Amino acid sequence: MRKGSCVVVILLASLLWAIPGSSATLLVGIKGGVNVANLTGEDVFNNASKTGAVGGGFARFRLSEMFSLQPELLYSMKGAKFEAEGIETEQQFQVLEIPVLARAAWCRDSKLEPSLFLGPQLGILLDNKITDGAEIDLDSGSRGADVGVVIGGALDYKLSSTGVVLLDVRYTRGLTSWSDDLDAKHSVASFMLGYGYRP
Repeated sequence: MRKGSCVVVILLASLLWAIPGSSATLLVGIKGGVNVANLTGEDVFNNASKTGAVGGGFARFRLSEMFSLQPELLYSMKGAKFEAEGIETEQQFQVLEIPVLARAAWCRDSKLEPSLFLGPQLGILLDNKITDGAEIDLDSGSRGADVGVVIGGALDYKLSSTGVVLLDVRYTRGLTSWSDDLDAKHSVASFMLGYGYRP
Protein backbone atom coordinates (compact mmCIF):
# COMPACT_ATOMS: atom_id res chain seq x y z
CA MET A 1 0.00 0.00 0.00
CA ARG A 2 2.79 2.41 0.86
CA LYS A 3 4.65 1.47 -2.34
CA GLY A 4 1.53 2.40 -4.31
CA SER A 5 1.41 5.76 -2.56
CA CYS A 6 5.03 6.49 -3.49
CA VAL A 7 4.33 5.63 -7.12
CA VAL A 8 1.36 8.02 -7.21
CA VAL A 9 3.44 10.83 -5.69
CA ILE A 10 6.22 10.33 -8.25
CA LEU A 11 3.79 10.22 -11.18
CA LEU A 12 1.96 13.36 -10.06
CA ALA A 13 5.21 15.25 -9.50
CA SER A 14 6.43 14.19 -12.95
CA LEU A 15 3.19 15.37 -14.54
CA LEU A 16 3.37 18.78 -12.88
CA TRP A 17 7.01 19.17 -13.88
CA ALA A 18 6.30 18.24 -17.49
CA ILE A 19 3.43 20.66 -18.07
CA PRO A 20 4.81 23.97 -19.31
CA GLY A 21 3.83 27.14 -17.50
CA SER A 22 4.63 30.79 -17.08
CA SER A 23 3.96 33.44 -14.45
CA ALA A 24 0.68 34.21 -16.23
CA THR A 25 -0.62 30.65 -16.42
CA LEU A 26 0.88 28.66 -13.51
CA LEU A 27 0.55 29.03 -9.74
CA VAL A 28 2.17 26.53 -7.36
CA GLY A 29 1.88 26.51 -3.61
CA ILE A 30 1.21 24.88 -0.27
CA LYS A 31 -1.81 24.87 2.03
CA GLY A 32 -2.76 23.45 5.40
CA GLY A 33 -5.52 23.49 7.97
CA VAL A 34 -8.09 21.39 9.75
CA ASN A 35 -10.61 18.68 8.83
CA VAL A 36 -13.95 18.22 10.56
CA ALA A 37 -14.54 14.60 9.59
CA ASN A 38 -17.25 12.00 10.05
CA LEU A 39 -18.53 8.78 8.49
CA THR A 40 -21.90 8.25 6.87
CA GLY A 41 -23.76 5.16 5.65
CA GLU A 42 -26.19 2.41 6.61
CA ASP A 43 -23.67 0.76 8.94
CA VAL A 44 -22.70 3.95 10.79
CA PHE A 45 -24.48 4.88 14.05
CA ASN A 46 -23.79 6.51 17.44
CA ASN A 47 -21.16 8.61 15.69
CA ALA A 48 -19.89 12.17 15.97
CA SER A 49 -17.37 14.23 14.05
CA LYS A 50 -13.67 14.45 14.89
CA THR A 51 -11.01 16.98 13.91
CA GLY A 52 -7.70 16.31 12.23
CA ALA A 53 -4.97 17.96 10.20
CA VAL A 54 -4.86 18.37 6.42
CA GLY A 55 -2.15 19.86 4.23
CA GLY A 56 -0.06 19.55 1.11
CA GLY A 57 0.70 21.14 -2.23
CA PHE A 58 -1.12 22.24 -5.36
CA ALA A 59 -0.54 23.50 -8.88
CA ARG A 60 -3.02 25.71 -10.70
CA PHE A 61 -2.99 25.82 -14.49
CA ARG A 62 -4.89 28.71 -16.03
CA LEU A 63 -6.90 27.57 -19.05
CA SER A 64 -8.77 30.79 -19.87
CA GLU A 65 -9.67 34.14 -18.34
CA MET A 66 -12.16 32.44 -16.01
CA PHE A 67 -11.27 28.74 -15.76
CA SER A 68 -8.29 26.82 -14.42
CA LEU A 69 -7.35 23.24 -13.51
CA GLN A 70 -5.96 22.54 -10.05
CA PRO A 71 -4.48 19.13 -9.14
CA GLU A 72 -3.44 18.72 -5.50
CA LEU A 73 -1.60 16.29 -3.27
CA LEU A 74 -2.77 16.35 0.38
CA TYR A 75 -2.14 14.43 3.58
CA SER A 76 -5.47 14.16 5.39
CA MET A 77 -6.56 12.86 8.80
CA LYS A 78 -10.17 11.61 8.79
CA GLY A 79 -12.45 9.39 10.85
CA ALA A 80 -15.21 9.63 13.45
CA LYS A 81 -15.98 9.26 17.14
CA PHE A 82 -18.38 6.61 18.47
CA GLU A 83 -20.13 6.02 21.78
CA ALA A 84 -22.05 2.93 22.85
CA GLU A 85 -23.08 1.97 26.40
CA GLY A 86 -20.85 4.68 27.83
CA ILE A 87 -17.76 3.48 25.94
CA GLU A 88 -16.12 5.99 23.62
CA THR A 89 -13.98 4.95 20.67
CA GLU A 90 -12.36 6.85 17.84
CA GLN A 91 -11.64 5.64 14.32
CA GLN A 92 -8.66 7.36 12.73
CA PHE A 93 -7.73 7.33 9.04
CA GLN A 94 -4.58 8.73 7.47
CA VAL A 95 -5.12 9.25 3.76
CA LEU A 96 -3.14 10.56 0.80
CA GLU A 97 -5.64 12.57 -1.25
CA ILE A 98 -5.32 13.49 -4.92
CA PRO A 99 -8.11 15.86 -5.97
CA VAL A 100 -8.26 17.26 -9.52
CA LEU A 101 -10.40 20.41 -9.40
CA ALA A 102 -12.03 22.49 -12.11
CA ARG A 103 -11.97 26.09 -10.88
CA ALA A 104 -13.96 29.14 -11.96
CA ALA A 105 -12.75 32.56 -10.75
CA TRP A 106 -13.95 36.15 -10.93
CA CYS A 107 -12.38 39.61 -10.45
CA ARG A 108 -8.95 38.53 -11.69
CA ASP A 109 -7.79 42.15 -11.95
CA SER A 110 -8.57 42.98 -8.30
CA LYS A 111 -6.66 42.26 -5.09
CA LEU A 112 -9.33 39.76 -3.98
CA GLU A 113 -10.20 36.92 -6.35
CA PRO A 114 -13.10 34.64 -5.33
CA SER A 115 -13.55 31.24 -6.94
CA LEU A 116 -15.63 28.06 -6.87
CA PHE A 117 -14.30 24.58 -7.61
CA LEU A 118 -15.53 21.04 -8.16
CA GLY A 119 -13.86 17.76 -9.02
CA PRO A 120 -13.13 14.10 -8.28
CA GLN A 121 -10.71 12.87 -5.65
CA LEU A 122 -8.73 9.67 -5.22
CA GLY A 123 -7.86 8.70 -1.66
CA ILE A 124 -5.05 6.25 -0.90
CA LEU A 125 -5.15 4.72 2.57
CA LEU A 126 -2.00 5.06 4.66
CA ASP A 127 -3.38 3.92 8.02
CA ASN A 128 -6.71 2.92 9.63
CA LYS A 129 -7.08 2.18 13.33
CA ILE A 130 -9.52 2.34 16.25
CA THR A 131 -8.46 3.70 19.64
CA ASP A 132 -10.33 3.04 22.89
CA GLY A 133 -7.44 3.16 25.32
CA ALA A 134 -5.63 0.64 23.14
CA GLU A 135 -5.07 0.71 19.38
CA ILE A 136 -6.59 -1.79 16.95
CA ASP A 137 -5.12 -1.88 13.44
CA LEU A 138 -7.81 -2.16 10.72
CA ASP A 139 -5.55 -1.96 7.66
CA SER A 140 -6.11 -5.59 6.69
CA GLY A 141 -9.89 -5.11 6.47
CA SER A 142 -9.77 -1.82 4.60
CA ARG A 143 -9.86 -0.89 0.95
CA GLY A 144 -6.58 0.53 -0.23
CA ALA A 145 -8.25 3.37 -2.12
CA ASP A 146 -11.55 5.20 -2.32
CA VAL A 147 -13.15 7.75 -4.61
CA GLY A 148 -14.90 10.96 -3.63
CA VAL A 149 -16.10 14.30 -4.94
CA VAL A 150 -14.94 17.74 -3.76
CA ILE A 151 -16.92 20.98 -3.87
CA GLY A 152 -15.90 24.30 -2.37
CA GLY A 153 -14.76 27.86 -2.70
CA ALA A 154 -11.63 29.92 -2.23
CA LEU A 155 -10.57 33.52 -1.85
CA ASP A 156 -7.15 34.65 -3.12
CA TYR A 157 -5.49 37.80 -1.80
CA LYS A 158 -2.77 39.00 -4.15
CA LEU A 159 0.30 40.22 -2.29
CA SER A 160 2.19 41.01 -5.49
CA SER A 161 2.39 39.98 -9.14
CA THR A 162 3.89 36.65 -8.05
CA GLY A 163 2.59 35.94 -4.52
CA VAL A 164 -0.91 35.00 -3.34
CA VAL A 165 -2.37 34.18 0.10
CA LEU A 166 -5.46 32.01 -0.13
CA LEU A 167 -8.35 30.79 2.01
CA ASP A 168 -9.86 27.43 0.97
CA VAL A 169 -13.14 25.98 2.30
CA ARG A 170 -14.39 22.67 0.92
CA TYR A 171 -16.61 19.65 1.48
CA THR A 172 -15.52 16.16 0.42
CA ARG A 173 -18.02 13.30 0.17
CA GLY A 174 -16.86 9.73 -0.27
CA LEU A 175 -18.56 7.78 -3.05
CA THR A 176 -17.15 4.39 -2.03
CA SER A 177 -16.97 2.71 1.38
CA TRP A 178 -13.63 2.27 3.15
CA SER A 179 -14.62 -1.38 3.80
CA ASP A 180 -15.75 -4.23 1.54
CA ASP A 181 -18.13 -5.43 4.26
CA LEU A 182 -19.62 -2.17 5.57
CA ASP A 183 -21.41 0.85 4.14
CA ALA A 184 -19.29 3.62 5.67
CA LYS A 185 -18.17 6.59 3.59
CA HIS A 186 -16.07 9.64 4.46
CA SER A 187 -17.76 13.02 4.95
CA VAL A 188 -15.29 15.87 5.55
CA ALA A 189 -15.41 19.66 5.80
CA SER A 190 -11.95 21.25 5.40
CA PHE A 191 -10.68 24.73 6.18
CA MET A 192 -7.23 25.67 4.86
CA LEU A 193 -4.88 28.63 4.49
CA GLY A 194 -2.16 28.64 1.87
CA TYR A 195 0.41 30.51 -0.14
CA GLY A 196 0.83 30.39 -3.90
CA TYR A 197 3.70 31.59 -6.07
CA ARG A 198 3.93 32.28 -9.79
CA PRO A 199 7.39 31.06 -10.92
